[in-house]
This record gives sequence, C-alpha cells and structure tokens, in this order.
Amino acid sequence: MLLARAQIPLHLSGFWVPIINQDPLASGSLGAGLTLYPPALLSIYVHGQDICSTMVNGKCLDFSNHLRSIERFLGVRGRGVGIKCYSRGELGEGLGLSAALSIAYAVGLLVKSGASVSLNKAGTAAHYAEVVNMTGLGDVIAEIKGGGLVARVSPGPPGVGDIDSFPIRERVRVAVTSVGSLTTPKMLVEGLHKQFMEGFKAYENFMLNPSLESFLINAYTFSRRTGMLSSSLDEALKDKLKGLIGSGCVLGYFVKKSLLAIIHDASCEEEVLSELKDLGTIKLLTPYHAGTWVLYNHGLGTEGTPKV
Repeated sequence: MLLARAQIPLHLSGFWVPIINQDPLASGSLGAGLTLYPPALLSIYVHGQDICSTMVNGKCLDFSNHLRSIERFLGVRGRGVGIKCYSRGELGEGLGLSAALSIAYAVGLLVKSGASVSLNKAGTAAHYAEVVNMTGLGDVIAEIKGGGLVARVSPGPPGVGDIDSFPIRERVRVAVTSVGSLTTPKMLVEGLHKQFMEGFKAYENFMLNPSLESFLINAYTFSRRTGMLSSSLDEALKDKLKGLIGSGCVLGYFVKKSLLAIIHDASCEEEVLSELKDLGTIKLLTPYHAGTWVLYNHGLGTEGTPKV
C-alpha cells in the first residue's frame, strides 16, 4: 500500500566545515552547496519483511544501518516501510541521496504510526542517521529547505541548524561525472582536519560576498587544497576547457569527494558535453529552489513514482 510520495532535491556541497560533537544533533557543518533538479522522486509504502525495503533506480540496496538509526531515534520498532526511489544520483556518489532516502524513510515511519508528519522531525531523524553513520553532515537541512545556492550558517538538523539561500540570477547547468571512488566515511575520517581548516577559509570568504561566482571560486580552492581535485586532473581540465572558460561558457568547476562538477551557462550545454564525452557518463542537473515536499496517498493509486 502506498503511504505517500516525496520529492527531495539533490544537494552538491562545494565546501564545508565539519563540526563533530558527541551529540549528533549538535553536529553538522557550515558551508555552501547547490540544491539540484531533477529531484529524487520517492514512493513510500507498506512492505512485507521478505521484500526489499530500499530500491534505488530499480536496484535493491542495503540501507539497513540508516533505517535502524532512524527507528531508534523515533522510538519505532519493526520497520514495515519501504522506499522506491528514482534519481539522477546514485547512493555514495556525492549528491546527497542517502539524506533523501533517510528523510523519506522517517516520513514513512511517521505516516505509518499515525503521528503528525513534521518535516523538521523527519529531518532531525534523518540528520541523526547521517551523522552516526558518517554519511553526511549538511545534506539533510539543505534538502529539506532548498534554495538553489544554500549556505549552512549554523550546524545541525532543521529546527536546530539554520541556512540562508541566495537566488541564482544566471541560467546555468551543472554537469557531473565520477572521477574516483572515495566514500564519505573515509573522506570525513582521513581528511577531517584539512577540511576544517580549508573549509573555514572558504566559508568566511564566501559569506563576505555570497554569489554563484564566489561559491565557485571557493569550491575550486577548497577541492584543490583538500586534495579532492588533484593537480593532474586540474591541469587536464584547464587544457580541455580553456576555450569554453575563455568564452565565459564554463563558469567554474570543483570536485566533491569523487564527483567532478562543471558549472556552465545553459546556452553552451552541447559544447560542454562534447568536450567532456571522454570522461564517462555525464549527468546534467540544474540549480533548484524548491525543498522537500510530501504528498499523501489520497486515492492516487499504488504505482511507484515514475522515472526521472
């Protein structure tokens, strides 16, 4: 039985200041990122214990650690809630999909239990799961609230942390492709001190003049200084994209974890894709101002959410 549907934007963080506290709800990050379209589309339904509880793009995934964390936080025993998700992003890629799945699962547990569904409450449970599993520190609040270009100005989940958003005037696209296989837990554990120091510099610089241009400059610098954007890849990109950078088509690029993001003017999309074709699969996304919304199943049928 379908309980609800959710639409949750993806989130690509450009730089961050990791703040780890003994209390997961006091943990999080300062920083800035982009909320992106198309959003993850999720069907939340009642399922039997013998059925996969988490399906992403038609594949059954083991998301049990997060599910148990959310159940523990909400004080709910026995799951009985399943998620079917269609998204341009994949789990672990760097687009905040684990946060979206966690938000949807928390919503499902609240709906199934008959409790009032508060997005702040669902977001708090999702943030708790992200922190204790070391899969994200700032994606949940950005995806709940949306905003396009989003700054996390106080760490924590929605209702505890705070964000500010800055409307993007430029008509831009975000081309992303994988350039490695770094996991979020490994990234946070091995590079925590460097990310804190460089993230704080980037955050302070950005907040002096919040804009897309400032975001891209500071995201590039952060990814270079933390080693996520290697010197060899940087030089190769500069050579490959020099004409498009010179013409103003490519506005900037950076690497988040192992995901290369190239932000460019929408009018030269085909030229950018042509230059990047030898890098592998390219996904095109767009800055998106809407946050999370949930639609209850009021006679809408029981079919899964259509593919993006």
